[in-house]
Amino acid sequence: MSIDDRLTTLDALWSVWAATGKDLTDADWHRPTRLEGWDLRALWAHSAGWPFGFSILVGRVTDAAPTHDTAAALLAEFNVPDGIANTTRDRVAEAGRDDANRYTVDQLVDQFATTGPQAIAQARGLGEVAPYFVDADAQATAAGGPIGGLTVIAFPNNHLVYALTWYALALMVAGATWTVVRQERRRAEEGSPDGSHD
Repeated sequence: MSIDDRLTTLDALWSVWAATGKDLTDADWHRPTRLEGWDLRALWAHSAGWPFGFSILVGRVTDAAPTHDTAAALLAEFNVPDGIANTTRDRVAEAGRDDANRYTVDQLVDQFATTGPQAIAQARGLGEVAPYFVDADAQATAAGGPIGGLTVIAFPNNHLVYALTWYALALMVAGATWTVVRQERRRAEEGSPDGSHD
């Protein structure tokens, strides 16, 4: 999938968000979600940060070396126990509620209807760029620039747990098979016409 294909997909996705948002009623905006403390408006306020954030990132493209081979690798790192997705969870939840109160519904919808599509158009003009995020060193953070050092690398080693789990499952299957075979033999022997046993 090329960068242009990805931008086309993102544009289509944000168009659906924009169209959906325009059709929501006041009652819809206040419906609860499965996210604790968030109604639909808070969820939208959080999600509207993506088109806005993308518009900021497009203006900060650099020729720096990549820190991650793929977006999936970046997301995996964000979601490790000490990753930014977990360490900032409470702050993000509060920001979603605050932004829902700070911005009007029209402003939230406009992020998907205008800001996102404009950023996508700008990104198309960049030509080929690497599809990953570059994180600066924490000490290299300049005033007014991006905040570096947010990426934390910590890969837990759970291989022993996985191995023990699979060996335990294999033993249970072997034990169950042995029990079934033994019971079937016993039934067959009890049902033989001469009544003989081995």
